[in-house]
Amino acid sequence: MNNVYHITQIRMIRDLEEFSKKQIISGFVLKYLKENGIEKTKFYEFCSGMTRKQTRSLHKILVNAYYYHTKDNNEIDLQIRYDLEDAYFTITNNLITKSTEYCFPSVLNKYRRDINPVRALYFDILELEFDLEHPDNNQQFIISKFYDQIFFKKLMHDIETDINSLEKIEYKFNDAKKSYPFFTLPLSFYHTQEIIKDMKKWIKTFNDFYRKINGENLIYD
Repeated sequence: MNNVYHITQIRMIRDLEEFSKKQIISGFVLKYLKENGIEKTKFYEFCSGMTRKQTRSLHKILVNAYYYHTKDNNEIDLQIRYDLEDAYFTITNNLITKSTEYCFPSVLNKYRRDINPVRALYFDILELEFDLEHPDNNQQFIISKFYDQIFFKKLMHDIETDINSLEKIEYKFNDAKKSYPFFTLPLSFYHTQEIIKDMKKWIKTFNDFYRKINGENLIYD
């Protein structure tokens, strides 16, 4: 081992690796589970000094060892769900597309208060595409924003950034299901997938609309 470990950490690594190979849980691991359970925060503190990748890998084995020993997946399911949904809410509450720079009163006043402002803009663009010949004041404002190449490129970049963030959460949900087959995927997983699909539609619609009014073929195809 290249890193410097505490003796208890060396024991944990060895015993968890042994469990992975032979499905044998040592007394040391059982004692740890009895005193600490599978709470991620406590285990990460125990593994202080290790890389995050190694700690994450060891925690997965610890969870499986607990499940193997108790055959009770309720606590594990709840703990995994808590960790993932905490990350989910952090990402979804801090999407760049929710920025105030996209909060146009003339657009938002037609929708529910908590709608993503870019989603509201998407709906207005869909409506506008049916009749570009006689735009009202709000539609003229939207058209003016899409004449602005700087605004358009930033809008597209921000949507893509949000998609990347959401896809990371989607991966974590899938990875949890793969690592712990008993884990029940929550509604937030499916909601994440729906948001990603919606945002990809936004990109296509905004790009098509930009090209329609500007007559340009940009990189967002």
